[in-house]
Amino acid sequence: MTRWARFGHRLQPISTLDSKKGKRNWRKTKTKTSEKDDDVNGFVAFQRKCKASQGTEARDERLEVEVKRERRREERRLKRQRQKLSSKVCFQCQQPGHEMADCPQAMENFESGAGICFCCGSTEHGMQHCTSRFAEGDLPFAKCFICGEMGHLSRSCSQNPRGLYAEGGSCRTCGSVEHYQRDCTKRLREEAGDAEATASMWRPGESVDALEPSPKPRPPSPKRAKVVIF
Repeated sequence: MTRWARFGHRLQPISTLDSKKGKRNWRKTKTKTSEKDDDVNGFVAFQRKCKASQGTEARDERLEVEVKRERRREERRLKRQRQKLSSKVCFQCQQPGHEMADCPQAMENFESGAGICFCCGSTEHGMQHCTSRFAEGDLPFAKCFICGEMGHLSRSCSQNPRGLYAEGGSCRTCGSVEHYQRDCTKRLREEAGDAEATASMWRPGESVDALEPSPKPRPPSPKRAKVVIF
């Protein structure tokens, strides 16, 4: 005799009946799943530790790169400061590396006029902030470093061929050494439209109707490529 397995052996009847169909409701019983095995030999903990260490190492690498970048930036800044100071020459002691305002010998020699106003002689302010009224170029408390006389600065001294340009050069507009190009009166008049009219001299044998040669344009200064070092 063949024995057939029953199809609904996993179904359990519910006590309540369906009011509409009058049939019993059946629900399928779920088999209990076996619980997850415990961490064998600490492999899961080791895997979590490896992931955490990888994130920490990446963060440490980023911090190290930022520290190196900031260190190089600070080294470049200090290098520029050293180069700037090395190019300066003190008028008091004639030594490079500092200006007259920071010269250790300036306070010993009061005749040099260091730390005082060249207009009124006050020690509370400089010449730029002085409110006293003097004639232009009249500085009674200033001492020239070239001729050693009082009353004018070395840039206005007649024995100084370089004037304001200690390293050489002159105003690009008029060629004077007594002022900078930004303070040139000729350039200011040209910008204002009140430039002086000039005429060229006629030479013997030259045609009167000959056109004057136009001035050659100044070649543009070459642009230096910006190099960023990381």
